[in-house]
Amino acid sequence: MSIPIIGKVVESVVKGIDNRNARKHERNIADLENAAQRAEWAAQAAKAAAEQKKVDSAADVSWATEAWKQSGWKDELNSIALWVFFFAGAIPVLQPFVAQAVLIMQGWPLWLQTVFVAHSLASIGIRLNAASKLKLS
Repeated sequence: MSIPIIGKVVESVVKGIDNRNARKHERNIADLENAAQRAEWAAQAAKAAAEQKKVDSAADVSWATEAWKQSGWKDELNSIALWVFFFAGAIPVLQPFVAQAVLIMQGWPLWLQTVFVAHSLASIGIRLNAASKLKLS
C-alpha cells in the first residue's frame, strides 16, 4: 500500500522538476531572443549614427566651401577691427576706451552677445558649434 503513495509522490516530484526545467529552458530562450533583439537595435543605432556622421561631415565640408566662396573684404575688415580692438587694450592711453567698450558690450542682451561672437568667429572660419568643442587648457 505504501508503494503506490511513494510512487505518486515521486511522480509529482519528477513532474515538478520537469516543469521547472521546461520553464527554465523557455526563460533562457526568451533571454536569448531579447539579447538578439537588443543587439539588432544596437546595430541599427550604430548604423544610424554612422550615417548621421557622414551627413554632418558633408555639411561641414559644404559650409566651409560656401564660406570660402562667400568670403570677401567684409570678413577681413571684421578680423582687422577685432585685432585693432585687442591691440588697443595693450596701449595705456587707449585702455580706458577699450574698458568702456567692454562694459557697454556686457550690457547687451545675451542674444546680441551671441550673434556678435558667432559673427566674429564665422569671419575667421570657425562655426559656433565647432568653437564649443575647442579645448582651452
